[in-house]
Amino acid sequence: MKNTEAAVYSGPSGINMYHGIMSNNKFINCCTGFSLVCCYEIENNWIECYLGGVGLRACSNCSISNNTIKGLEHRIYGNLSVGIYIEGGFHPGNISLVANHVFSNKYGLMLTACNYDVYGNYIIGNTIEENEYGIYFFGGLTGEEVHDNYIYHNNFLSNVNQVFFNLSWCAGQNIWDNGCPFGGNYWSDYNGTDLFSGSYQNETGSDGLGDSPYVIDENNIDHYPLMGPFSSFNTSVGYSVDVISNSTIEDFQYFQSNNTIVMYVSNMTANQTAGFCRITIPHDVMSPPYTIKVNETTIDYNTIYENYTEGISIVYFTYKHSKLEITVILEYPSTTILLPLMLTTIITTILLKRKRKPKPQPIP
Repeated sequence: MKNTEAAVYSGPSGINMYHGIMSNNKFINCCTGFSLVCCYEIENNWIECYLGGVGLRACSNCSISNNTIKGLEHRIYGNLSVGIYIEGGFHPGNISLVANHVFSNKYGLMLTACNYDVYGNYIIGNTIEENEYGIYFFGGLTGEEVHDNYIYHNNFLSNVNQVFFNLSWCAGQNIWDNGCPFGGNYWSDYNGTDLFSGSYQNETGSDGLGDSPYVIDENNIDHYPLMGPFSSFNTSVGYSVDVISNSTIEDFQYFQSNNTIVMYVSNMTANQTAGFCRITIPHDVMSPPYTIKVNETTIDYNTIYENYTEGISIVYFTYKHSKLEITVILEYPSTTILLPLMLTTIITTILLKRKRKPKPQPIP
């Protein structure tokens, strides 16, 4: 199934799919959104539902991205909604949940291992907000587990239970961070500090990662919790710029013509006086070294990570808070600017010399 035009659905109807792509639809006041049993792409949909937003049963090789899924309160039964439901199957899921906003549900994400394990999935860059259960792990009575799923760069914001296991054995070991220096998830109830950096968090200087881990249980540990929410911004050259900050990012712009990033930030709370930004910049977007300005004043920054083979740089800087403009530009002009400038200078010099050369005097 492939929808060619965006549509608006309302009432009890949902869509059962076996194959297909669905994008740019609205589901308003529905019992369910999508129920899936194979492989698909579900992207850029707005779903408001009483029971379930997206349900995946024994699926593999699916992509669920950039959807907004809101749970609704039923007038009789209350809020029973499951934002995204994943049930295990015969094979590794290889399901990608990326950049979804899941909020106001009873269960934000539910990973269910009733008959088969749930494993081999990627939950990256989502915002899971104000649900009763952020992620609910549901294990089977005969020892099925939820294990070896990659869960990082998500924002867990003010869920009553950030992570919950219905049975003590149902949660095997999952991966909750992408290592150092890339980090794990942002947890709104994390109360750690950021005074150190490095893979063991024992080197002097802040880096935007917490110095102590966020422990869910002995098998599930975020070793590098983020000190601010994670955001990812697409650019016109096909690469994204990732930002971790304790500031509200009101706008992000990238200008390919002069390799410039401009961000407008403000304080998250009225009494916030200090802010930080940690920016991951692909070299295809902008190669180092950089100049960083806050309200046109050049500031110092720390390079947390720089790898020319991978083609990325991670920079970290702090500032006193108000509403600010942050600009990241190249420290030196690029060759595309420098070469024409050099040629113009050479040509101008030659013309001036010719102009000043005295005319030959006639022989008497």
